[in-house]
Amino acid sequence: MNRRRYLSNIGASIGLSVPVAFGQINPISIDITETNAPIEGGDLLEVSASVTNEENSLGNFDIELFVEDIESTSETVTVSPEETEYIDFQHRVYPVTADVEFTVRVGGEGTSDRQEIEVLGVEELGEEYVNPDVDVIVQPETDVMFEVDDSIPDDYGNTHWFLDGEHEHQSSEPQYPRDEPPNGYEYWVNTFSDEGISEIAAAVDNEDHNYTYQWTISVDPDGVVPPTVEEVRPEIIGWDSEEEYDIELDIASPDDDLDRVVWWEEGASDIEEVSDISGSEDTSASVTQGGSAPTVWVITENNVVIEASPWEVEETPHPTEDDDVISEALTADEWATHLDQTANVDIISYEENTVIGGVEGYLQVASNWRGDVDVLRMEIDEVGEAYAHYVENGEDPPDWLTVDVYEQDGTFGGWYYIESEWAHQYNQGDITGEQYLQLVLATVDDHQ
Repeated sequence: MNRRRYLSNIGASIGLSVPVAFGQINPISIDITETNAPIEGGDLLEVSASVTNEENSLGNFDIELFVEDIESTSETVTVSPEETEYIDFQHRVYPVTADVEFTVRVGGEGTSDRQEIEVLGVEELGEEYVNPDVDVIVQPETDVMFEVDDSIPDDYGNTHWFLDGEHEHQSSEPQYPRDEPPNGYEYWVNTFSDEGISEIAAAVDNEDHNYTYQWTISVDPDGVVPPTVEEVRPEIIGWDSEEEYDIELDIASPDDDLDRVVWWEEGASDIEEVSDISGSEDTSASVTQGGSAPTVWVITENNVVIEASPWEVEETPHPTEDDDVISEALTADEWATHLDQTANVDIISYEENTVIGGVEGYLQVASNWRGDVDVLRMEIDEVGEAYAHYVENGEDPPDWLTVDVYEQDGTFGGWYYIESEWAHQYNQGDITGEQYLQLVLATVDDHQ
């Protein structure tokens, strides 16, 4: 086993101490003062060191942590003359399955200190807790999803993912349900581009006891073929977020290994549903709200996955002269009054102020959107549509609109903002209604 490969983490460049010339005094001295070793495989190694400035002038020193003479990370520390500063390093270690020892070194300015670290081997998970449960041969440019049953991490645990010994990722949202809640899987998706062999490891970093599972993925032109989406119905989803649409997609796999479809919304914190499929051809169906298209993962029995959002979304229609719309040349008060009468939010107050950076429109509303994504989209869509008209037809519209949202009981629920430039781009047809809405949704802070 290659010690350097499985103990490396962030960097792979070699960084050896530069020897000091005979008779030359080191400008600093370095001592490793503390580590949290021994640790289990997959744990976060913590190394503390002291840096003492031996010179008569203030110094900025680049201090590096090396693991088996491979640079892991570095920090710059400022130290006054004849004073000592302390610096902390962290390094995620590979989830070894047998006890090992290796050397860490903290160095800089031609001097260093080193210490032997013990890493304890961790238990390998059974195949029933992971997907895929076999090693896989895939074609180049194929995505594979790796999963660990989320019953394995404890309340304080996380699953970390390693590719060829390097720490790559920590599992995060969206949560991925399987079977009945609260059962689920923590996952990581990786694209295997080049021919060859890669080693993947999952490290479950728990408070009391860690676990690991490790895969070998071979990339070969004769490997398994990813699934494909053959057809969707309907091809276009309407713009009205108050309408529901029944949608379907036909899926195919030449390897006769279809397994499941995961439905979720881009940017959402929770996956909506998982539907089972099988064989070489199958159909999956769901229901979605108008105004947005879901994203799907199509996954095979070998956990080869494709991500797709094959539906188009109908553009939100602009108001016409025949519609009941806001009048031309709006004042700020006229716009606020109209918004209060037409939008699905209760206006608390609206004012415009000159601040650093320009003129801000400041809107306070009462709403019920906390925790309800559909209500949030609908209300922001209505406010954004009205603000776009104000930007185009107002007497002197502000440079941006800040919206503070309060719960019906008066507690602060969050805020978002709309740049006037986005509204202008929407008015000019440079971006679609959905793109305009997504720009605003990206600014939402729900104050949780």
